[in-house]
Amino acid sequence: MSATTISHLRKFWRVSMVKGPGGLSRLLPIAIPMVISQLFDTTMTFIDRLFLSYVSPLAMAACMTGGITAFLCANIIFGLVSYSATLVAHRYGAAKHKECPLVIMQALWLALASYPFVLIVGFFVAGIFNHVGHTPEQIALELSYYRIMIFATILGLLRAAFCGFFAGIGKTRVIMIGNTAALVTNVIGNYVLIFGKCGFPALGIVGAALGTALATGVMMIVMGFAFWIHVRQSPYRGMPLFRIDWSILRQLIRYGFPSGFEGFSGLLGFGIVIMMLHSISEEVASAVTMVYNWELFSFFPMLGVQIAVAALVGQNIGARNIKGARQSVRSGLTLVMGYTAILIFFFVAIPHLLLTPFTQKASPEIIELAVPMMRLMALYIALDGASLVISGALRGAGDSFWAMMIGLMFHIIMVVVCAITIYGTKSAPLTVWFFLCASICMGTVMYGIRYRLGHWQKINLSVA
Repeated sequence: MSATTISHLRKFWRVSMVKGPGGLSRLLPIAIPMVISQLFDTTMTFIDRLFLSYVSPLAMAACMTGGITAFLCANIIFGLVSYSATLVAHRYGAAKHKECPLVIMQALWLALASYPFVLIVGFFVAGIFNHVGHTPEQIALELSYYRIMIFATILGLLRAAFCGFFAGIGKTRVIMIGNTAALVTNVIGNYVLIFGKCGFPALGIVGAALGTALATGVMMIVMGFAFWIHVRQSPYRGMPLFRIDWSILRQLIRYGFPSGFEGFSGLLGFGIVIMMLHSISEEVASAVTMVYNWELFSFFPMLGVQIAVAALVGQNIGARNIKGARQSVRSGLTLVMGYTAILIFFFVAIPHLLLTPFTQKASPEIIELAVPMMRLMALYIALDGASLVISGALRGAGDSFWAMMIGLMFHIIMVVVCAITIYGTKSAPLTVWFFLCASICMGTVMYGIRYRLGHWQKINLSVA
């Protein structure tokens, strides 16, 4: 390859991928703090399960199912509140800075008004653990974790609203600082409360729930304080904060509900699949939990890239720069593909080593199941990352309805595949896992088709 060709390639890389309103030079300052924040977020649940693996494999599994079910009860509201980040991004891109804090206040009012609804739903959903084939011991542990997390949802909702402001304006470093405080609180709180240190009784799975709730509360306070400081300064200061703006509130519900329902359907599908897999046997439940610890650990950094892409796409759409929005998507895909290539190598090459932290009390049968599951997980991880980036771009542009429809369709397929292989054909656990991994890949194709159609380019959310 000649020096001239190399020079042209470097120039092309700089122009198409690095420079510009959607290039890596714009995306990375937003994405890196969000990746770290999401990594810290998932580390908190990772720590919960790691500490509980020293209590018992069943406690570790119950922590996952109890936590997922609690979050599921509030997931639509989380989606509504979190969509404030997209509305802020559009207004920020359109230079309507004074409206950005007002969007967040509507999200806060919505969170407070919705909390009683979450508690009512949580009360009725608690009975689900008795109908999925889990053992009485596992049900008791699941309920202990679940009940505490349901009451703590208000802390997460308020945190999500405050984070929406900083994600929308691209100051994601503030979110990273809040997550750092939460992680430190979570590690110390869980260690003390789970194992009974510093004079506290050993609370086991109850201690894990209390430690996680405490960490969420700490982050909510940090983010609320940072929000209050920012909105009292230029260019955001100038509009009455505490009034209800019905036009913004309607916009938040109209576009946020599909986004929330997409997240709800995804988490519901994931929760149903987890419970079906757990119903096969306690060994399968423990193996699946070990593997999903790493799946979630790898997933949440990609979610950080998705949030960054959604924010940058929203800012570019608000500024009516479609070329910049498309460049944001290319930059996000570049980051995710590089990241997942590293993950695939580790999942395939050293699964035993990755599973070691969770195998202290695990039987050989559990480990024999978990190792090939880790390797099969590499089958879909890259395509799943591409789905996150493209669906994030659609939601960031305001095309939340069709993003919801696509997410709903492929999660239904995932649940049906799992049900048929477990209860219909009564396949072996690894066969079930293979078809489950294969079905997840279909989402990438559907999101890609919707993105290529280009309808998302015509939406403008900067006007309520």
